[in-house]
Amino acid sequence: MRIFISLLFVFTIATTTASDNPRQYLKFIDDLNEDVVVQTWEYMNAYTNGGSLIELKSNRKRLENYLLRALKKVQKRPTAHEDFKNQAKAYFEGNLAIVKKDLYVLLRNKELKKVEVDPYELQLNIRRAIVQLRVDYDNAVQNFASEHNLQLELNRSDVAIAMNTTMAAYDYYHHYNIQIKKLINLEQQYWTDLHNKSGNQLNSIENQLCQANLDLIEVPQLLNNDSSLVTAAQEYMSYIQTLCGQELQEIKNFKLIESTGDRKKIAQATSAYNKAIKDANDKRRRQITQWQNKTTAFLQRHVKM
Repeated sequence: MRIFISLLFVFTIATTTASDNPRQYLKFIDDLNEDVVVQTWEYMNAYTNGGSLIELKSNRKRLENYLLRALKKVQKRPTAHEDFKNQAKAYFEGNLAIVKKDLYVLLRNKELKKVEVDPYELQLNIRRAIVQLRVDYDNAVQNFASEHNLQLELNRSDVAIAMNTTMAAYDYYHHYNIQIKKLINLEQQYWTDLHNKSGNQLNSIENQLCQANLDLIEVPQLLNNDSSLVTAAQEYMSYIQTLCGQELQEIKNFKLIESTGDRKKIAQATSAYNKAIKDANDKRRRQITQWQNKTTAFLQRHVKM
């Protein structure tokens, strides 16, 4: 899901006579952004409520068209406020690039022999870019208002609050879910066709799995200090650390014995090897189910659709 909604603002200042005064220009930019916000909200709503693929594509295309129109209007309107104009353009252009999925298209390009980017790290970078776009836009609005003595009042309507809470929940969820998905994928790679993997192949995956760190971020204030998600992510990391110290070590020991070709030693080690595989699979299923249940509960508490 793509999420890039800015805070909504209501503008209140004394009127001036200038044909393109700061208040008018700020309202012009914010009106464009509010159209984009509404379309993004509709896309998120369809996504969250299991909308059909046709509906999702339609909403996404509509959002893309709104961004294109916003850029054209910003470009066409003459103004003395070039700095703020450029900041608004950067915000709309950044959102448009994400909507078009330029980076995902690159990842899925069948003509590429190899993508030199970790797809999960790339997804995290996209998440960070989405958040940074909003922060930059909101800062630009605040700075422009301060520079021209404009008074801003945060939109506290039920819809605005619901939208901002939902956005914060998804941002926070995706930040951790992408990291856990990477661990789940690495572990799946490890166990898939395990018997035919060499010790070196397993060591390569094990190193990535066991050296992974959790990128921690603060709980957004809008989520009422709900730390359940980071706690669940830390529990998954603890499971990985236990796995690295126990079951994977048993697999490594067996592979070393297997490489000697000593049938007697192999037979003696087989029982521990099979038990390690069974224990790891059982724990893995429990941990994935636990993660899914806790993240589902988290979203149910905070997504306000």
